[in-house]
Amino acid sequence: MQHALADLFQNLTATDVFLILAMGLFVDLMWGLLFRASVVAYSRTRPPKSGGTGETPYISIIVPCHNSDDVIDDTLRSLIDSGYPKREIIVVDDASTDKTYEKVTSYGRAVTLLHKSKSGGRKTEAVNFGLLHARGEIVVVIDDDTKVAPGALQELIRPLENNEVAAVGGNIKVKTEREGLLVKLQAVEYMVSMELGRAFQSTFYRGVVVISGCFGAFRRDVLRRIGQYDPDTITEDLDLTWKIYRLLKRVDYSPKAICYTEAPRTLKALIRQRTRWDRGLLETLAKHRGMMTDSKIGRAGFLLMDTLIFEIALLFARPLWVLTLVTLLYAPWTAIILTVGFYFTLEFLTILVAGLLSNDKRNVLKTVYAPAIFVYRQLLGLIRMRATILRILGRRAMW
Repeated sequence: MQHALADLFQNLTATDVFLILAMGLFVDLMWGLLFRASVVAYSRTRPPKSGGTGETPYISIIVPCHNSDDVIDDTLRSLIDSGYPKREIIVVDDASTDKTYEKVTSYGRAVTLLHKSKSGGRKTEAVNFGLLHARGEIVVVIDDDTKVAPGALQELIRPLENNEVAAVGGNIKVKTEREGLLVKLQAVEYMVSMELGRAFQSTFYRGVVVISGCFGAFRRDVLRRIGQYDPDTITEDLDLTWKIYRLLKRVDYSPKAICYTEAPRTLKALIRQRTRWDRGLLETLAKHRGMMTDSKIGRAGFLLMDTLIFEIALLFARPLWVLTLVTLLYAPWTAIILTVGFYFTLEFLTILVAGLLSNDKRNVLKTVYAPAIFVYRQLLGLIRMRATILRILGRRAMW
């Protein structure tokens, strides 16, 4: 048997290597791009859902901040100029030591300022403090460095006219004015994640993995039922989203609710951010693992299974598959070149399709970043691998 296997590997040609690789990578092409793109494209051809009262609910916008004097003005000005008529803006100053308090005070009655003399060190505490003072039937949570586009609040609230929907996430874009390559790569990543990822999830699974703390809306009564934000996971927005699914409620995505946020400008800051996100993903998967097999949850359980398989399991399976081919085959460089070529082409096509599906067709020009995005994805994969291994070993990931 051993000799037969050795003869098999020695006699493999470059064509055989290509076919073996094609079988292993086919799932990435079909599920990762073609199938998702088809679902999203089909959803765009359907007529918009009718129904709803068309009324404008009173909303409470909570902006937690800490030492935000360099960004808070842009955020508040965009909210005030958003055109949404029935709203209150609550800024929770979490013991800032810069001029955040003075800048927010200058807005007078347009903003309700809540000042905490001692910082809790976590965004969860600041948001929960703001919720105690919120009067709106809908609560919008937005980061202190995020600007909303005109009409974004209306678009964010619109899906909540459906009583089955408990929360809605917006379409997050990265501010790229006068920024370097690293920020521009994150902008491409966000575009693909929103235009393909979130749009596919909301159509196919009737839900999304997470309502980002960057820009999301929630029914206030639902937040009361689930106990608001928990401090036991480092990604409180992910945990909150999955707690909502436990109430058998829908979580939706609004592609026209556009906002613009800051992104890490240095490699060190990016690694720190993604380590935090990946650690939080693993914590939340562990906390809510029972949902994957709970038939009452419905499609949301499959959404969590999708996350586990494609974000964690295949992260390790792909390099192991390629490493096995490189180690066993007589033509290791053939395997490497074919694999790199495949994923580079996949990145190019993914950016192209996401750009075509977006509201701004100029996004297709971002395909020029495909080579850099290929390298960038490998970096993100290594960061997640490290966080996963540290989690398995029970060690604390520093961030």
